[in-house]
Amino acid sequence: SGVDTIFSNQGAFAALKEDGTVFAWGSDSNGGKQSDVSDVSGVVKIFSNEVAFAALKEDGTVFAWGSD
Repeated sequence: SGVDTIFSNQGAFAALKEDGTVFAWGSDSNGGKQSDVSDVSGVVKIFSNEVAFAALKEDGTVFAWGSD
């Protein structure tokens, strides 16, 4: 619950929640590994490409996860 927007790529999904946290699922190698984002907070927007995600945080920093 509390999901604002869902983003996807080739093999994974990332849900941006209203509280600025992220929930991920799907292929681990494409960014679907929840443990990669379990400590991420303050997210305002998520961007995705075919195999990875990047989260823009409130403080202007970026957190990226998924395939290298």
